[in-house]
Amino acid sequence: MGAITLLLYPIALAILVGCGAHISRGKTADAFFTLEQTKMIQGICCICVILHHLTQYVTNYSGQGVGPVGIFNDIGFLFTGVFFFISGYGLVVSLERKPDYLKNFLLNRLSAVLIPFWLINAILVIGSILFFGYHKSAMTIAAEVLGLQLINSNGWFIIEIVLFYVMFFLLSTCLKKRELALSILSIFVLIVMRYSFYAGHDVSGNQSHYFRGEWWYNSTFLFILGLWYGRFYAHVNRFLEKTYRILLPICFVLAFVGMHVSAFAVRRFGYYNEHMAFGYRDAFITLVIQTVSGVVFTTLIVLLNMRLTIGNRALRYIGKISLPLFLCHGCFVRQVFDGVPMSPTVRYGVVLTVSILCASILEPACRFLVQQAKSIGNIRKPDRNTLEGKKWQEHQERIKKYRKIEAGILATVVILAVGYTTIAKPLLLKYECNREMEALQQVKEGDIVFFGRYNTSNRRPGKERLEWIVIHVEGNQVCLLSKQGIAGSEYHMHHEPITWANSSLRERLNSAEFTSIFSTFEKDRMATRDGDLITLLTPSEAEVVFATKEQRELAITDAAKDAGTNINEMSKVNYWDMKGYRTSWWWLRGENTEPDIYGPLVTMDGEIETDTKVVNKPSGAIRPVIWVELEQE
Repeated sequence: MGAITLLLYPIALAILVGCGAHISRGKTADAFFTLEQTKMIQGICCICVILHHLTQYVTNYSGQGVGPVGIFNDIGFLFTGVFFFISGYGLVVSLERKPDYLKNFLLNRLSAVLIPFWLINAILVIGSILFFGYHKSAMTIAAEVLGLQLINSNGWFIIEIVLFYVMFFLLSTCLKKRELALSILSIFVLIVMRYSFYAGHDVSGNQSHYFRGEWWYNSTFLFILGLWYGRFYAHVNRFLEKTYRILLPICFVLAFVGMHVSAFAVRRFGYYNEHMAFGYRDAFITLVIQTVSGVVFTTLIVLLNMRLTIGNRALRYIGKISLPLFLCHGCFVRQVFDGVPMSPTVRYGVVLTVSILCASILEPACRFLVQQAKSIGNIRKPDRNTLEGKKWQEHQERIKKYRKIEAGILATVVILAVGYTTIAKPLLLKYECNREMEALQQVKEGDIVFFGRYNTSNRRPGKERLEWIVIHVEGNQVCLLSKQGIAGSEYHMHHEPITWANSSLRERLNSAEFTSIFSTFEKDRMATRDGDLITLLTPSEAEVVFATKEQRELAITDAAKDAGTNINEMSKVNYWDMKGYRTSWWWLRGENTEPDIYGPLVTMDGEIETDTKVVNKPSGAIRPVIWVELEQE
């Protein structure tokens, strides 16, 4: 049933495209491939890209289990190919038709794509810090906002298209012969494709590095096709017009076949075998098949628009917001709604709706900032005595008015932020601490309590309340052990014999990274042991606290897992060679007085060992221990 209901989305998109469309019989439509038409085509492709990413998410990249909609899993490259084609076509046609096109080209073209990119990056960075609990240095924040490090994996398109824009400008400015400039630019694009092809995939898996991954090159060839189509626009169109009745059905059939052959190629060959002897051969076969499919699909789009003129308010609006929509939808597919239980049909609807709403909010801000940037290079103050001068003066007055409103809004936001930080937040933290202390007054060993906040899941906004097990009650103090492993680390950074007192793990536990788990009010109620606010269990303590090894088996948080902390997951290949439960080995506090090259730990099976893992072994789970005073002296 779910597979059938998912068909509603492509059907609804097809109906939307058909509304208001009209066919020009026997001749090329007057609006063929105009700016308005190409904008709407880009908007349609943007919706298809969202369907592509949603299908990948729902099916875990398999394309199976969702019926016919599963084809979207493997054809996202077709729609980004259309983006590239229209971009290349638009550059050349504008250069041919606009005498002063290269004047302020970089300012006009780059601001149109970079400002939305930077604005959305800034919002994502702020959101990741405020709502997802990420800790970032100033350099990292700057790099992510500017796109030097991709916090938004869909930003790859902006990086690549900006590179092509710059090269187009340089070559068109320096070379008078258009064909020579386009030839060199085409070679440059092929070089970029080749470099990305051999660069392989990002080993970290987070898609944050430039030119790492097949999406950087498997649709890029269409940019070259768009350049040359724009250059020989009239000649190509005459050929298409003469052979239209033959080409249209052929392209329909080939496009359909190409989609399915491409899906087969990705599964049979694919791009992820680069570390094997036949890896690049398989990747090249897949690339050739996808490139041919992209050329056929784009040709079909051109042929359809020669006769079919699309147009309605909804399509125009989607085309208008297509860039912010393309850039912002990924966070709703992956971060915001990841882990939220809902059926695939509901998920598709929620993500599409929220993405469009978000893009609708962002687009006016992007447009305003782009206009402001473009005005820097186009300032021309007309004579006040002319009609143009009076209109210009009125425009400046409106700008002043809007800036006053913006300043008022900004001031209000600042006042609210300061008020929350200085008044509301401390009150809330004090209230939370009081509630925690009330709960601790009644506890006994083995109870679960809350104390402090830490990022335990990158899929939920903000820091979550941290759960602890009460392991000792001694008079006025209780000892708490974190219920889960909350992070991962080595026992010591260097491969050298070490004691706990001199280990880097002890230093890290008592650094701001972990002490910031607790508010000022909570820290006031915490007691130090051996000079440490936060520590670990010793092997002897772990043996006493947990009666059986099964009780010592540790689960870690999602955030710890995402950060690379070890976890015993079932094998995806051989189910019989791994245990069915998921646990992690975790560090203990060494009791040795002499330096040792091995660190004490609890294994995945709950065994206590002191001589199996060297101190610089990474990804050991951290399970903090703290002492809390019930009554302050």
